[in-house]
Amino acid sequence: MLRVLHEGAAERCSHALAHLLRRPTTVRLTGVDDVAYGDFVFSLEQPTFVCVLSGGDSSARLALEINHSILFPLLDCLLGGNPAISGLLVPHRGLTQIERRMAARLVGVIVEQLATAWPNAAEEEPASKPTSKPPANHGPTIERVESDPGQARLANSADRVVLVSFEIALGAVRGLLNVCLPWPAVLALVAELPEPFVPDARAAPPAEVAGDENAGHVSQGAVQTASHRRGALVELVVELDGGQLTIEDLQALRVGDIITTSQGADEPLIATVDGQPRFLVRPGSLGGQKAIEVQREIADPASEAPRRAG
Repeated sequence: MLRVLHEGAAERCSHALAHLLRRPTTVRLTGVDDVAYGDFVFSLEQPTFVCVLSGGDSSARLALEINHSILFPLLDCLLGGNPAISGLLVPHRGLTQIERRMAARLVGVIVEQLATAWPNAAEEEPASKPTSKPPANHGPTIERVESDPGQARLANSADRVVLVSFEIALGAVRGLLNVCLPWPAVLALVAELPEPFVPDARAAPPAEVAGDENAGHVSQGAVQTASHRRGALVELVVELDGGQLTIEDLQALRVGDIITTSQGADEPLIATVDGQPRFLVRPGSLGGQKAIEVQREIADPASEAPRRAG
């Protein structure tokens, strides 16, 4: 049900943004998932652009996040630029006050189209009951804007939320738009669902992975997952850094400490398959989860050995 509602909203967003920007723009739904709120926050880039929205006449709150990788090109278009030919570099910083006002205009257009997918957000007073009062504002409105996703504070870390993810494509430039709906917001805007929500199990079409420019400042470790290849399970490991720590530094580590790695944030990482170096990748996020984008296959594993050792 939620997927069907938002697929139509994605198409309407495409037309609305294309009209606003005077440039071909595509918005497509990439996933509808049930995730822990803490996982959603952790998956986002920092800084990013998070709008906390009030759910119309209800006390419910929701969040709309736009990756910087697509937000800055959208803002550039509003100023008359063309990211396809200007080679726009995405700055790693929060938005200025002027940029926030421009971004609020984009958010207003997007939310207006999303509200058409939420039955309770589009309700109107019956025409048979004339009144001198202005019509009630049932649609979500911007309450505040945050650069740090952790400051949105919509729910407790373990609370379940519905994450609706879209991909915005502006020519060859792409990025993610995420809508985080805590269950109070789902019930207030969409009304009670006829059956328990089941995460969308259908595979989304291929999409670009949003880059993570802060990759060089995360804690040392490895990301592990299992992948199917012709029915057999293989282990996929991506090492963030191969550096070393002293025993004294290790004993002094506390939750929240940042370990500066020897590898730069713009350098590719190595993905190993069953212990063998196979791909050069870059980290990012997709659909509310940490992800990697394969840049190329490693032809000569021995040539990458020094890089692995850090």
